[in-house]
Amino acid sequence: MRHPQTVPASFLVTNARVAAPHTNGATNGVKPAPAVEQETEEESIYHLPASLQDLVDSYEVTKKRSMQANSAATIRMLQNSQLTQPERDDSELPRKYQPENSFFSQANYPQEPLDTLDDGRLYSRIEPDTLFYVFYYKQGTYQQYLAAKALKDMSWRFHKQYQTWFQRHEEPKNITEEFEQGTYRFFDYESTW
Repeated sequence: MRHPQTVPASFLVTNARVAAPHTNGATNGVKPAPAVEQETEEESIYHLPASLQDLVDSYEVTKKRSMQANSAATIRMLQNSQLTQPERDDSELPRKYQPENSFFSQANYPQEPLDTLDDGRLYSRIEPDTLFYVFYYKQGTYQQYLAAKALKDMSWRFHKQYQTWFQRHEEPKNITEEFEQGTYRFFDYESTW
């Protein structure tokens, strides 16, 4: 005859679960039975090695600690952070100007190009000859881009194969996907500037 074993009540409360039917990863309409009772101890959401558990504990303690919003130290830290906040110029790279043709000049002569040369509104008022000069002799600069944009606004089109600018003199006689046939003006930068 077997005698029933006595099990402490706390063991039944903390570890009692009902086994769900084995479904091999797919439910197939079978819903697992709900657990009879929840565990009293909360399972840790952090899956860290045991050696790092002290970091988790200190994090939890710090998170629970309330910071006094109006303490003198907090106000002093906020004032210091406002005094040293980044400005708009802090995000821009420093501009190091390297002249294309360096030439010794007097100190009162401008050493860097004027900022107005980077303003797109200026290029809409410049003559086409000057825009062509900027396009061909300031290659790889922002000024070349602005000159090209202004020439395009004046109905000039750049032909990549011939490396020159063309403008319609009259409406084209024949237009297809590959070409246009008609009368054009072009800018010859090599011989007849």
